[in-house]
Amino acid sequence: MTMQTVGFRSEAELARCYSLLIQEAINNLNLNIGMKYEVSAPGSIPDLVIFNEEMHALQYVITVEFKLCNWRRAIHQAFRHRNFGNEAYIVLDQTKSQAAIRNLEIFKKANVGLFTIDAEGKIRTWYSPEPGLPFSKEFSQMVARSLLSPREPLPTDLPFIRSIRGGAVLSGLKTYMNSPSPKTCIA
Repeated sequence: MTMQTVGFRSEAELARCYSLLIQEAINNLNLNIGMKYEVSAPGSIPDLVIFNEEMHALQYVITVEFKLCNWRRAIHQAFRHRNFGNEAYIVLDQTKSQAAIRNLEIFKKANVGLFTIDAEGKIRTWYSPEPGLPFSKEFSQMVARSLLSPREPLPTDLPFIRSIRGGAVLSGLKTYMNSPSPKTCIA
């Protein structure tokens, strides 16, 4: 008889677990990376935004959408995040992710990443998207202002540099999160 893994009770619990793992990775790698929750953006509100800022300009943006099981809704949300972000991911509860995994081709077509996580903090990468430029310069600038607040922008500021070069800073974080070393979100 096999033992069924217990899943997360809420999206908040899933988000807390993943966020603890991300924060641990940022600290272990000594990265200067920002994180903000529920960032207001045109047409959507990503659950988590991870970003790299240099010299008062946003260099690179990764968005994360947490869902217990509704991956179809999440993929629509995450795809909209590409309007202002370089990469978009969905993090699902491992125990409820089978349908999403069977439809991995949809994630690839949308270029939206898929992670699953179990209650012990084991993360599995099913698809990592190709980094790219945000679809909209205007949306990127609006989100940049939101992420870089409360600082008032200077007239000479370029709030979002539309390139993928800032992704190099975040690549260490992605490598760390994808490594087989044990990670845990159990408090």
